[in-house]
Amino acid sequence: MTYMHHPMENFDSVEQILAYPLPQFDPDGTGLAAQTAAVKALHDAGRAARGQMQCTIWETAWYMRGMENLMCDMISEDPMAEVLLDLVTDRAVQRAVSFAKAGADAIFLGDDVGMQHTIMMSEGLYGEWLKPRLKRVIDAARAVNPDVLIFYHSCGHVTELIPQLIEAGVDVLNPVQPECMDFKKICDTYGDRLSFHGTIGTQSVMPFGTPEEVRQKVFENLDIAGPNGGLYVCPTHLLEPEVPVENVVAYIQACMDYTER
Repeated sequence: MTYMHHPMENFDSVEQILAYPLPQFDPDGTGLAAQTAAVKALHDAGRAARGQMQCTIWETAWYMRGMENLMCDMISEDPMAEVLLDLVTDRAVQRAVSFAKAGADAIFLGDDVGMQHTIMMSEGLYGEWLKPRLKRVIDAARAVNPDVLIFYHSCGHVTELIPQLIEAGVDVLNPVQPECMDFKKICDTYGDRLSFHGTIGTQSVMPFGTPEEVRQKVFENLDIAGPNGGLYVCPTHLLEPEVPVENVVAYIQACMDYTER
């Protein structure tokens, strides 16, 4: 049995949250020099640099407080929710600004706000509590580098939240799980404002399909994206051990063959 410890689970006051020793980040300290050097090395090699900071707000906060507790705090408008989410957002802003200052071409944000068939919370709750804080993180990074690309990750079904993600400043949505969302509908509706990363199911075609089915899915999704592009076609998550090597090879070969058509 797996048990996740939530250090703020039994807190009952704002004062307890404020007193908790959260990590301290220094965007202009020695870490920035190391990040800048790493970005330069990637650029010198002709590669793009992407800052990784998923579990940006929601997941970090509920890991600390417990999901049920934090949901109840938000619904009841308990001040503890505002204080905790703001503290987590402050640190996310510092990290995003640090990546932008270092010259990263993209920053990968994200929080799992979707389940297999529906969103984890109402659109209203997301819009009140999480969207403004996500926008604050993105705006802070773009104040340093207006051209930085923003990736946003959420597993599961997030179709109803896509308009809010766009309004917050997200450029690329990951992973667009085909088991949870209809890529064609999403692309047809939002493809002029949003790019996509994923679409090849790791719950379906990668572990259980044939190499030909993998190949066809790659071609199908790239055809949906069309001549305007906007899709980095790839598996939607880590490839687990049950994925046949033949399917991995088929995926790679399909990507190569499509570009030569």
